[in-house]
Amino acid sequence: MSKAKTVVIVEDEPLIAIDIQERCEDAGFTVLSVVGSVAQAERKFADLCPDAIVTDMDLGPGGNGCEIVEIIRERCRDAQTSKSFS
Repeated sequence: MSKAKTVVIVEDEPLIAIDIQERCEDAGFTVLSVVGSVAQAERKFADLCPDAIVTDMDLGPGGNGCEIVEIIRERCRDAQTSKSFS
């Protein structure tokens, strides 16, 4: 049996975060963490490198999704990153 892929969700709206978490789990991902700001994500990525990240691009006063992608690029050198805006 193959290992489940891991994901971290960065979303500042709690109801949206719950919906994304459920969808990721339904798709077979193991959700490692749900955080609501760049600062929380930065602390979380100090300890882990997920296979995927789902991030809100507008985290209000908590930063933005582009910052999250840059953190992953710095901390998780083997990570493949891409930005999708929709």
